[in-house]
Amino acid sequence: MASETQIEKSPWQTLSPIEIADEYIEQKGKFRYVSWAWAWRYIKNLYPGATYKKHLFGTPERTLPYMHDEAGFAYVMVTVTLAGLDKTEVYPVTNHQNKSIKNPDSFDVNTALQRCLTKAIAMHGLGHYIYAGEDLPPDLDKPQSAEQTKAEKTGKPVEVKTDPGPVKEPIEKDWNAWFNKVSSDLAACRDEADRLVVVESIAPLKEGLPEEMKAAVKQVLDQRKEELKTAA
Repeated sequence: MASETQIEKSPWQTLSPIEIADEYIEQKGKFRYVSWAWAWRYIKNLYPGATYKKHLFGTPERTLPYMHDEAGFAYVMVTVTLAGLDKTEVYPVTNHQNKSIKNPDSFDVNTALQRCLTKAIAMHGLGHYIYAGEDLPPDLDKPQSAEQTKAEKTGKPVEVKTDPGPVKEPIEKDWNAWFNKVSSDLAACRDEADRLVVVESIAPLKEGLPEEMKAAVKQVLDQRKEELKTAA
Protein backbone atom coordinates (compact mmCIF):
# COMPACT_ATOMS: atom_id res chain seq x y z
CA MET A 1 0.00 0.00 0.00
CA ALA A 2 1.30 3.48 -0.86
CA SER A 3 2.05 5.83 2.01
CA GLU A 4 0.38 9.25 2.32
CA THR A 5 3.50 10.98 1.03
CA GLN A 6 3.38 8.80 -2.09
CA ILE A 7 -0.22 9.68 -2.94
CA GLU A 8 -0.40 12.43 -5.54
CA LYS A 9 -2.33 15.49 -4.44
CA SER A 10 -5.69 16.18 -6.06
CA PRO A 11 -6.19 19.49 -7.91
CA TRP A 12 -8.29 20.72 -4.98
CA GLN A 13 -5.55 19.92 -2.47
CA THR A 14 -3.03 21.70 -4.69
CA LEU A 15 -5.05 24.76 -5.65
CA SER A 16 -7.37 25.56 -2.72
CA PRO A 17 -4.61 26.71 -0.28
CA ILE A 18 -3.32 29.31 -2.77
CA GLU A 19 -4.03 32.93 -1.86
CA ILE A 20 -4.45 35.25 -4.83
CA ALA A 21 -2.72 38.63 -4.70
CA ASP A 22 -5.05 41.65 -4.64
CA GLU A 23 -3.61 42.92 -7.93
CA TYR A 24 -5.30 40.01 -9.70
CA ILE A 25 -8.69 40.59 -8.07
CA GLU A 26 -11.15 43.15 -9.44
CA GLN A 27 -13.82 44.70 -7.22
CA LYS A 28 -17.19 45.52 -8.79
CA GLY A 29 -19.57 46.82 -6.12
CA LYS A 30 -19.89 44.11 -3.49
CA PHE A 31 -18.59 41.42 -5.85
CA ARG A 32 -14.99 40.39 -6.49
CA TYR A 33 -13.67 38.76 -9.66
CA VAL A 34 -10.38 37.03 -10.38
CA SER A 35 -8.49 38.00 -13.54
CA TRP A 36 -9.26 35.20 -15.99
CA ALA A 37 -5.92 35.64 -17.81
CA TRP A 38 -3.95 35.26 -14.59
CA ALA A 39 -6.05 32.30 -13.40
CA TRP A 40 -5.73 30.42 -16.69
CA ARG A 41 -1.97 31.04 -16.90
CA TYR A 42 -1.57 29.72 -13.37
CA ILE A 43 -3.60 26.61 -14.19
CA LYS A 44 -1.67 25.93 -17.40
CA ASN A 45 1.67 26.26 -15.60
CA LEU A 46 0.61 23.58 -13.10
CA TYR A 47 -1.49 21.45 -15.47
CA PRO A 48 -0.24 21.89 -19.07
CA GLY A 49 -2.93 19.55 -20.37
CA ALA A 50 -5.79 21.58 -18.89
CA THR A 51 -8.54 22.67 -21.29
CA TYR A 52 -11.76 24.63 -21.14
CA LYS A 53 -14.93 24.58 -23.24
CA LYS A 54 -17.40 27.39 -23.81
CA HIS A 55 -20.67 25.63 -24.51
CA LEU A 56 -22.78 26.55 -27.54
CA PHE A 57 -26.57 26.43 -27.73
CA GLY A 58 -29.19 26.52 -30.45
CA THR A 59 -29.55 24.61 -33.69
CA PRO A 60 -26.97 23.35 -36.19
CA GLU A 61 -27.93 26.28 -38.42
CA ARG A 62 -27.52 28.90 -35.69
CA THR A 63 -25.52 28.47 -32.50
CA LEU A 64 -24.89 31.02 -29.77
CA PRO A 65 -22.55 30.97 -26.73
CA TYR A 66 -25.48 31.49 -24.34
CA MET A 67 -28.90 30.06 -23.53
CA HIS A 68 -32.20 31.46 -22.21
CA ASP A 69 -34.41 30.30 -19.36
CA GLU A 70 -38.22 30.30 -19.49
CA ALA A 71 -38.32 33.94 -18.40
CA GLY A 72 -35.92 34.96 -21.16
CA PHE A 73 -32.83 35.63 -19.03
CA ALA A 74 -29.48 34.64 -20.52
CA TYR A 75 -26.84 32.28 -19.14
CA VAL A 76 -23.46 30.97 -20.26
CA MET A 77 -21.81 27.65 -19.46
CA VAL A 78 -18.09 26.79 -19.24
CA THR A 79 -16.38 23.49 -18.44
CA VAL A 80 -12.77 23.35 -17.20
CA THR A 81 -10.97 20.02 -17.43
CA LEU A 82 -7.72 19.31 -15.62
CA ALA A 83 -6.10 16.15 -14.30
CA GLY A 84 -8.98 14.22 -15.85
CA LEU A 85 -11.62 16.07 -13.81
CA ASP A 86 -14.43 18.17 -15.34
CA LYS A 87 -15.97 21.12 -13.52
CA THR A 88 -18.89 22.86 -15.23
CA GLU A 89 -20.26 26.22 -14.16
CA VAL A 90 -23.37 28.09 -15.32
CA TYR A 91 -23.27 31.88 -14.99
CA PRO A 92 -25.93 34.55 -15.62
CA VAL A 93 -25.27 37.24 -18.22
CA THR A 94 -25.48 40.57 -16.38
CA ASN A 95 -25.30 44.26 -17.15
CA HIS A 96 -23.03 46.92 -15.61
CA GLN A 97 -25.17 46.82 -12.44
CA ASN A 98 -24.79 43.04 -12.06
CA LYS A 99 -28.46 42.54 -12.93
CA SER A 100 -29.49 39.57 -15.08
CA ILE A 101 -30.51 40.60 -18.59
CA LYS A 102 -32.63 39.10 -21.38
CA ASN A 103 -31.14 40.52 -24.56
CA PRO A 104 -27.37 40.61 -24.05
CA ASP A 105 -24.97 42.15 -26.51
CA SER A 106 -21.63 40.57 -27.39
CA PHE A 107 -19.79 42.59 -24.72
CA ASP A 108 -22.10 41.30 -21.96
CA VAL A 109 -21.78 37.69 -23.17
CA ASN A 110 -17.99 37.89 -23.39
CA THR A 111 -17.75 39.28 -19.85
CA ALA A 112 -20.02 36.54 -18.52
CA LEU A 113 -17.98 33.83 -20.28
CA GLN A 114 -14.72 35.02 -18.75
CA ARG A 115 -16.26 35.27 -15.28
CA CYS A 116 -17.78 31.84 -15.73
CA LEU A 117 -14.34 30.50 -16.69
CA THR A 118 -12.73 31.78 -13.50
CA LYS A 119 -15.60 30.40 -11.43
CA ALA A 120 -15.25 26.98 -13.05
CA ILE A 121 -11.54 27.16 -12.23
CA ALA A 122 -12.51 28.01 -8.64
CA MET A 123 -14.53 24.78 -8.53
CA HIS A 124 -11.18 23.02 -8.90
CA GLY A 125 -9.88 25.03 -5.93
CA LEU A 126 -8.05 28.11 -7.23
CA GLY A 127 -9.63 31.23 -5.72
CA HIS A 128 -12.67 29.41 -4.36
CA TYR A 129 -12.65 31.59 -1.23
CA ILE A 130 -13.25 34.69 -3.40
CA TYR A 131 -16.85 33.56 -3.86
CA ALA A 132 -17.55 32.80 -0.19
CA GLY A 133 -20.87 34.30 0.92
CA GLU A 134 -22.11 35.33 -2.55
CA ASP A 135 -24.99 32.87 -2.29
CA LEU A 136 -26.30 34.24 1.02
CA PRO A 137 -29.59 36.18 1.09
CA PRO A 138 -28.66 39.86 0.64
CA ASP A 139 -30.89 41.32 3.38
CA LEU A 140 -30.15 39.07 6.36
CA ASP A 141 -27.95 41.68 7.99
CA LYS A 142 -30.26 44.61 7.15
CA PRO A 143 -32.16 45.96 10.19
CA GLN A 144 -35.95 45.98 10.02
CA SER A 145 -37.77 49.24 9.62
CA ALA A 146 -40.41 50.37 12.12
CA GLU A 147 -43.06 49.65 9.48
CA GLN A 148 -41.82 46.08 9.04
CA THR A 149 -41.83 45.45 12.79
CA LYS A 150 -45.39 46.85 13.04
CA ALA A 151 -46.50 44.67 10.14
CA GLU A 152 -45.23 41.54 11.89
CA LYS A 153 -47.22 42.40 15.02
CA THR A 154 -50.49 43.43 13.32
CA GLY A 155 -50.40 41.09 10.35
CA LYS A 156 -51.14 44.01 8.01
CA PRO A 157 -48.95 44.49 4.93
CA VAL A 158 -46.59 47.44 4.69
CA GLU A 159 -47.35 50.06 2.08
CA VAL A 160 -44.14 50.53 0.18
CA LYS A 161 -43.56 53.93 -1.36
CA THR A 162 -40.79 54.23 -3.89
CA ASP A 163 -39.35 57.17 -5.73
CA PRO A 164 -38.53 56.11 -9.28
CA GLY A 165 -36.11 59.02 -9.56
CA PRO A 166 -35.00 60.67 -12.79
CA VAL A 167 -34.91 58.64 -15.97
CA LYS A 168 -31.31 57.83 -16.83
CA GLU A 169 -29.86 57.45 -20.27
CA PRO A 170 -28.42 54.02 -21.08
CA ILE A 171 -24.73 53.75 -20.25
CA GLU A 172 -22.63 53.18 -23.35
CA LYS A 173 -19.81 50.66 -23.39
CA ASP A 174 -16.53 52.11 -22.17
CA TRP A 175 -14.40 50.85 -25.03
CA ASN A 176 -11.30 52.64 -23.75
CA ALA A 177 -11.51 50.78 -20.43
CA TRP A 178 -12.09 47.53 -22.32
CA PHE A 179 -9.08 48.19 -24.54
CA ASN A 180 -6.92 48.89 -21.49
CA LYS A 181 -8.04 45.55 -20.03
CA VAL A 182 -7.13 43.75 -23.26
CA SER A 183 -3.72 45.43 -23.25
CA SER A 184 -3.20 44.42 -19.63
CA ASP A 185 -4.14 40.80 -20.41
CA LEU A 186 -1.74 40.75 -23.32
CA ALA A 187 1.07 42.12 -21.17
CA ALA A 188 0.50 39.22 -18.77
CA CYS A 189 0.93 36.63 -21.54
CA ARG A 190 4.08 34.55 -21.24
CA ASP A 191 3.84 32.74 -24.56
CA GLU A 192 1.83 32.45 -27.77
CA ALA A 193 -0.64 30.04 -26.16
CA ASP A 194 -1.55 32.71 -23.59
CA ARG A 195 -1.90 35.30 -26.37
CA LEU A 196 -4.26 33.04 -28.31
CA VAL A 197 -6.46 32.73 -25.22
CA VAL A 198 -6.83 36.53 -25.25
CA VAL A 199 -7.54 36.46 -29.00
CA GLU A 200 -10.28 33.87 -28.48
CA SER A 201 -11.84 35.83 -25.63
CA ILE A 202 -12.29 39.00 -27.71
CA ALA A 203 -13.39 37.25 -30.91
CA PRO A 204 -17.15 37.57 -30.13
CA LEU A 205 -16.75 41.35 -29.87
CA LYS A 206 -15.11 42.03 -33.22
CA GLU A 207 -18.33 42.75 -35.08
CA GLY A 208 -19.44 45.38 -32.58
CA LEU A 209 -16.14 47.25 -32.29
CA PRO A 210 -15.75 50.75 -33.71
CA GLU A 211 -13.39 50.75 -36.71
CA GLU A 212 -10.67 52.71 -34.93
CA MET A 213 -10.86 50.29 -32.00
CA LYS A 214 -10.55 47.30 -34.34
CA ALA A 215 -7.35 48.80 -35.73
CA ALA A 216 -5.97 49.49 -32.27
CA VAL A 217 -6.73 45.96 -31.06
CA LYS A 218 -5.10 44.42 -34.12
CA GLN A 219 -2.02 46.55 -33.54
CA VAL A 220 -1.53 45.48 -29.90
CA LEU A 221 -2.23 41.83 -30.76
CA ASP A 222 0.36 41.84 -33.55
CA GLN A 223 2.84 43.77 -31.43
CA ARG A 224 2.59 41.31 -28.54
CA LYS A 225 2.95 38.40 -30.98
CA GLU A 226 6.23 39.81 -32.25
CA GLU A 227 7.46 40.49 -28.71
CA LEU A 228 6.75 36.92 -27.64
CA LYS A 229 8.39 35.57 -30.79
CA THR A 230 11.51 37.61 -30.08
CA ALA A 231 11.61 36.50 -26.44
CA ALA A 232 11.18 32.81 -27.30
